Amino acid sequence: MLGETPVFLDPRLIVDEEIGTRLAKFIGKGAGALLRGNGTAIVGKDVVDAVVRTIFLEESAMLQLKAKQIGRPIYFSPEEVAERGAVALETPHMLRAWQHYCWEAGV
Repeated sequence: MLGETPVFLDPRLIVDEEIGTRLAKFIGKGAGALLRGNGTAIVGKDVVDAVVRTIFLEESAMLQLKAKQIGRPIYFSPEEVAERGAVALETPHMLRAWQHYCWEAGV
């Protein structure tokens, strides 16, 4: 997701319009949120964008966990996040990732 992912603190499942509206307002113009005790809610400009961002977030979380297990991670600076995001989230890169994940899934 390139940067901090905010945590939606309400632990309830998103089962009605009231909590769904609160979550949507919480995410705002962002790319998504971690749902305390319930996973993630990721948005995108289309299905490809949302799915690839979801996979990127999951992969990033696993890499961060592994890095913490073996030592002290070296995080990207805000400038590096902006630079990396400007390239990684461009349509050609997202489509290449989508094709790769479809191939992995046998689709």
